[in-house]
Amino acid sequence: MSDETAGVGAPASTESAGAERTVKLCVRLMDEVNFPLRDLVRFQGELTAYIIQAVESVDLLKVPLVVIRDVKAKDTTIRVPEAVHRRLAELGKERSASVNVLINTAVAHWLEGQQKKRVRKKRQWLTLKVETAD
Repeated sequence: MSDETAGVGAPASTESAGAERTVKLCVRLMDEVNFPLRDLVRFQGELTAYIIQAVESVDLLKVPLVVIRDVKAKDTTIRVPEAVHRRLAELGKERSASVNVLINTAVAHWLEGQQKKRVRKKRQWLTLKVETAD
């Protein structure tokens, strides 16, 4: 197993009464995405939800894949819908990449987009404040 796939455990499916089937994944996030993602979680929500949002919103067929060379965080366990896991597995085969690399790629690109949105919102707020200061 390569360093890139270390930390991606065998998925375990679970099902609750009436709930969507999920797959339990063990991922190792790069520090570059782990710290900002956890900062976001601390203030606004749940880690798994952000990761799923990232995977679903980033075009993993087109964006450049991250290269995992640096220190990674300890294993993080997340539950994703089976459909998301199937999509990641298929994309992994197409791109010759591990699920872990795809998740790190999705989160890195998603965080970049979130950061741009926050900067734009700050600028709008600053502009409005300046315009109404008279």
